Amino acid sequence: MRLLAAGVNHKSAPVEIREKLALHPQRQTEALQDLAALPDVAEAFVLSTCNRFELYVAESACSTGVGIDQLVSRVTGVPLHEVRAHLYAYEGQAVAQHLFEVASGADSMVIGECEIMGQVKEAADIARGAGTLGTALSRLADTALQTGKRARRETTIDQGCASVASVAVSLTRQICGDPRRATVLLVGAGETAELTLQRLLDGGTEHVFIANRTPGRATILAETYGGHAVPFEGVYDAMVDADVVIASTSAPHAIIHAGPMRQVVRKRGARPLFIIDLAVPRDVEPEAAELENVFVYNIDSLQEAVEEALRGRESQLPRVRSICEEAASEFWSWAASLDLVPTMLQLREKAEAIRQREYEQALRDMGQLNAKQQKQLHLLTKRLVQGIIDQPLARLRGRACEGDGLAYLTVLRELFGLEDGTAPYPPAPLPSEGGTDEEEGEA
Repeated sequence: MRLLAAGVNHKSAPVEIREKLALHPQRQTEALQDLAALPDVAEAFVLSTCNRFELYVAESACSTGVGIDQLVSRVTGVPLHEVRAHLYAYEGQAVAQHLFEVASGADSMVIGECEIMGQVKEAADIARGAGTLGTALSRLADTALQTGKRARRETTIDQGCASVASVAVSLTRQICGDPRRATVLLVGAGETAELTLQRLLDGGTEHVFIANRTPGRATILAETYGGHAVPFEGVYDAMVDADVVIASTSAPHAIIHAGPMRQVVRKRGARPLFIIDLAVPRDVEPEAAELENVFVYNIDSLQEAVEEALRGRESQLPRVRSICEEAASEFWSWAASLDLVPTMLQLREKAEAIRQREYEQALRDMGQLNAKQQKQLHLLTKRLVQGIIDQPLARLRGRACEGDGLAYLTVLRELFGLEDGTAPYPPAPLPSEGGTDEEEGEA
C-alpha cells in the first residue's frame, strides 16, 4: 500500500491560490467519488479550510503509480500549472507525520489552535459518507485526532487557545480602542462568526450587528449570545454606522462589492471603515480596498498579528513534533504491513494445519497419554511452530517498513506455496487515549 498527500497552506500559497482550491462539503463528496472511480485510487479524503487544501490518497493494489499533483488538479478543477509551484507533497510515513502535526496545531497559522481537530474529523466524515474512506485512511484520520488530543494534553501548545477569530477580535480592539464604544457588523453566521461574536461580547463590545443570507441563523445567534440581527439585503446600510466589518461567509464568491461600497463611503464622510475578511474564497471584492478610507484585512493580512500573539507557543513545537513522530512511526508499522496480512494469516493457518495433523498422528502413535501429557505435547508443537515462523514474519514486517516488503513477500509465497491472499485486514488498535474533543474550526 502506498500513501500519498499533497496540498497548499498559508505558508506555501497566497489567499488568491487557496481560494481557487477551496472545496465545500458537497463538492468534496462529488470530487472524492470521481477520484475513487479511478483504478489507481483505493481511498481518498480532502481537508479543506481557509488556510489549507490537502488531498490524502491510498493507492490501490493494482496501481501503476499516480501523480498526486495531477489528482489535486482533478479534484479541484484548477489547472496544474497554476498550483504546481505552491504544492507540497508527502509519501509513506511522512504523510502521517504531516497530518498528525496539522491535527496538533503545529502547522496552523495560529499555532496550537483548537479548531483544526473538528475540521479533520469533518473531512474524514465527509469521505466516509462518500464511501472513499477505507481501512488505511480511516485509521490515519483516527490516529491524527488521538495524536492531536495527546499533544494538547502533554504540552501547552494550546495555552489560552487562540484562533483566527480571536486574532480578528484583537485587531478590532486595536482599531477601536474602548470596545464598549465600537460598532461591529458581522457578515455571516457560521462557526467562525459565532466564535467571533462570543469573543467580542466577552471583551465588552456592546454594539454587534449580524447579517446572514439565512436570516434565521443570524436571529438565533443574536438571541443566544446577544447582538442584533439585520436583514442581509441591508448589509450596506449597516456598514454606514459600523466601525469594523468582520466577514466570514462560506459563499463561493465575493459578496461585498466595490460598487455599492462607494455609496457607503459617501455616506460615511471622512470616517474610516475597517473590514476584516476571514473567508476563503474572499468575501470582499479586491477593488473595495482601493476606496478612500476603506481598509481591508484578508486572512493573510492577519499573519503578523498571529505571529506576535503566539510566539510563546513556539517553544512547545519540538515536543509536539516528537509526539507526532512517535505516533507516525507506530502508524506506519501497522500501515506498511497491510499488504502482508493476508499472506501472514495464510502462512500461520498452513503451519497450524501441519501442526494439528502431526499432533493428532503423534497421539495415535504414542498410545494412551493422560491429560497432562497431551497438554504438554500440544504446547510443545505450538512452540515449535511459533519458533520457526515468528522471527521470519517479524523480519518481513521490518522490511515492509523499509519499503522492501513486497519483494520479500513474493519470495515467501513462492517458498511456502501460498495462494493469493484475500483475507481481510484486521483493525489496528487505537491508542489508549479516549475520544477526541470537537472544537472550533481552522478558518
